[in-house]
Amino acid sequence: MTRLGYGLAKLPVRKSQIIDEEKSMEIIKLAIENGINIFDTSSFYLNGQSEEIAGKAISQFGNNCEISTKISLKQFNTEEEFLNIFYMQIKKLKKRYIDYYLIHGFDEERLEKFNRLGVWKWINKLKDNGKIKNIGFSYHGNFDLLKKIVDLYNWDVCMIKFSPLDEEFETGKKGIEYLNEKNIRVFLMQPYFGGMYTDILDTHEKKKALLYKLLDEYKIDTIFIGTKSNKHLLENISIVKNYYKDNNVERNVGYFNNLKENYIKYKTIKCNGCDCCNICEQKVAIPYIFMIYNIYKITNNKKNLFMTMRT
Repeated sequence: MTRLGYGLAKLPVRKSQIIDEEKSMEIIKLAIENGINIFDTSSFYLNGQSEEIAGKAISQFGNNCEISTKISLKQFNTEEEFLNIFYMQIKKLKKRYIDYYLIHGFDEERLEKFNRLGVWKWINKLKDNGKIKNIGFSYHGNFDLLKKIVDLYNWDVCMIKFSPLDEEFETGKKGIEYLNEKNIRVFLMQPYFGGMYTDILDTHEKKKALLYKLLDEYKIDTIFIGTKSNKHLLENISIVKNYYKDNNVERNVGYFNNLKENYIKYKTIKCNGCDCCNICEQKVAIPYIFMIYNIYKITNNKKNLFMTMRT
């Protein structure tokens, strides 16, 4: 399993939101050819199209690759519904088993649902039957709830959102440390916070500083990068590969610390535009407005602001 993985939530799509199969196959193949051997997808990414293209691409180009996928606690209410979704995922992924199967969508209410339905019994049975290799959960939330979930079950892996630019966001650095303490593998998603930080990390050197910081100071098993851009994917692969032979890691980490000092001066809204929030009844594009605000606060550049509003 490589330190850098490829997340398949943002594959190229056409205007109709139908996945662009040719471009998606091309970028997954590119990732495999450049050494990535673990991919993250979900039953709800791109309305299920992400799993389909993952299965098709990896069965053609990378049979030895591992796949992480997810099921949301809001998708089922019975064991039968759960199993129907699971076996549909197996079929889409063209796998005999799933390498990393993650339960998604935990909050206090859904934690109660997980306990009440006895979901752990279902996933244990699938693991005992060889249909799941590793059981985990994908989590967006605070540290206290993370601790409750971790202590509930013998998890193999946990996926969280984290960037060293903001060590207090959601579970934060404490979450990584607690997962390390419990010997649970750490999958990290969105180190650029879904692209929100690209206006700060706007050069190769700055991106390198961020990834070096992650690799050098945190015990993380795999960092997942999601991008539609071949160029961005190759840039991140190059940075991670070079980290292991670079004699200036300490200098780059120090450079990152200076970047962070500048970043914390900005009073931004912690929104990465994932569109997981409820749709506004007045049809206000809330994440888009937050993005415009954040870009202006970070860059103090009206030209960037107006360019964003036109796109």
